[in-house]
Amino acid sequence: MKDLLPKIDQDSLVLINIDNTIITPKSKFFRYNDNPYVNFTKNLYSLAVNDSSVNNSIAQLMQQRQMMLVEKNWGDFINQMKKQGATVLGLQEITTPCNLIENYEGWLYTLLYGLGINFTSKVNDKDVFRFDPTDASAPIFYLGIIFTGNTNKVKSLIEFLKIIPKEPSKIIVFANNEQDLKDMNSYLRNVDIEYYGIEYLGWQQLQGSPDLEVAKLQQSTLLNTGQWLEDDVAAKMLNK
Repeated sequence: MKDLLPKIDQDSLVLINIDNTIITPKSKFFRYNDNPYVNFTKNLYSLAVNDSSVNNSIAQLMQQRQMMLVEKNWGDFINQMKKQGATVLGLQEITTPCNLIENYEGWLYTLLYGLGINFTSKVNDKDVFRFDPTDASAPIFYLGIIFTGNTNKVKSLIEFLKIIPKEPSKIIVFANNEQDLKDMNSYLRNVDIEYYGIEYLGWQQLQGSPDLEVAKLQQSTLLNTGQWLEDDVAAKMLNK
């Protein structure tokens, strides 16, 4: 990142994936290392394919769990890129559970703002707009965050580049998913835009692993009651 920073200027568009790139849950239930529950959320999404009611559990989890920055300096890093003239935006995929959260865009913006994350808040002198006003499922720009709507991240980027008055000379993408970066590269290598894809896996380096008794209680409580218990609350219930 230090080598890339001097190259970022007013002709740069920076897109940063949000989940597990900028923010991650506080609970050790979601830590990467030595954790049999690491795929819990992914497994819920798999179950939801055949049982749509599972989406309610995912939405409840998203709303209730406490979040933190993966890296404490993310806010300063974003501000520095903005200071150098870059347009710096968050990029958030919309899944079915997101649509179950009232004003999801505002909810996520408020969460990030509370953690000191401030993206470039306006594009085309607008702070909130839908890419295609006639399509209720089209991507949305909301105070610096691109929400994909019913499309994917690459298609959202393609549509965004059509909207902005001047195409950037370089695009920098931070993501924790290698496939996302490959998909971006597949498109951007066909256009005259310099591209840097950075796979950022900071969340996998976070210390800690769950207490298995605590994690078992957290899982069962969420699935049975729709309530998420943070680590300290669950431990207290178990007299730990």
